[in-house]
Amino acid sequence: MLRGLELMCPNKKKDIYESQEPYDPEAMSKLTSVLSSKAGATDKHVQKEGIDDRIARYKRSVELQPKNASAWASLGAAYVVKKDYEEATRCLKKALDLEPTNSFIWSLFGDLYHNKRDYDVAIRYYKEAIGLAPNDTNTWTRLAGVYVSMGRIEEGIRCQEKVLGIEPTNIDALEYMGYVYSERGQRDESIQCYNKVLQGDRGRYQAWALLGIEHARLNDKPEAIRCADKAKEIAVGDPRRGLVMNILGRLFIELNDLRQAREFINEVLGLDPENQSAITSLGYIMYKEGDLAGGETLVRQAIDKEPYFFRCHLYLAEICAASDRLPEAVVECKKSLVLMPGCEKATIFLGSWQRRAV
Repeated sequence: MLRGLELMCPNKKKDIYESQEPYDPEAMSKLTSVLSSKAGATDKHVQKEGIDDRIARYKRSVELQPKNASAWASLGAAYVVKKDYEEATRCLKKALDLEPTNSFIWSLFGDLYHNKRDYDVAIRYYKEAIGLAPNDTNTWTRLAGVYVSMGRIEEGIRCQEKVLGIEPTNIDALEYMGYVYSERGQRDESIQCYNKVLQGDRGRYQAWALLGIEHARLNDKPEAIRCADKAKEIAVGDPRRGLVMNILGRLFIELNDLRQAREFINEVLGLDPENQSAITSLGYIMYKEGDLAGGETLVRQAIDKEPYFFRCHLYLAEICAASDRLPEAVVECKKSLVLMPGCEKATIFLGSWQRRAV
């Protein structure tokens, strides 16, 4: 993530939302981390490690150090990735019993409930973590991800502004704001944010892909392709590459290369058949290829699962307009603007369709 905005998070710390936003996101959400360096999960070995191997390793850790709260927290977070929420809860409760004022553990509980889509409970845990560690940018970023999942984009932006106030070079927040600027049509600001991200981490493949989208929207195809190639090169072999493949699918939609876009989206769905962001993109590709009914079915399916994903409503609006159902198109376009205020494309479409509908 990528739920919500398909929010993005660091390549090395994004396990929890790998199968959802982005990101995305878009998801986005994909903005937060599961295992921080405090829990020892940022080394290259762990990045490539399978989840079952990781769980086995953390089990050995808690057997050797049963009073080590970080070991229990790491095991609980790994179970969240596996979607074994019962075991995750048990391990995180054990960790919290050992260190009740450890903000990181409270934040991991927030991740657990975010993953379970129990957003109000997730917010309570994140706010508890922030109360214990008000300058922890990771938790502010996680809280932003929940707000986006709930369609409360402005509150998410305020969280990221808080992050940048604490740490002006925070690449998570810069990438998030780059995404928001992008959707609002603020190209210079968006590119500036992505370039700052890449100055801090040249290996951040989703930032390369997002930068490519900006160049595609500026009709600079060679630079868009260069960015796409760089993202693909970095992501090779990464088991969590679904996020960047999703973004690259959108990049090639922007370039109107539907064949290449479909290849990327199919790769995402091969890794995660329930990825609603990818399903949305596939529906849009089908619409662009002339299959309006099939495309609409997929996009509506995604909306049923992720009603706060603004792009679902925007794509459905386009399909409705192409089917001469302008009143429906206007309704869906307005929904997308509620979820992404200032969205450039939705604003343009809405003005045009409202004039035609009169």
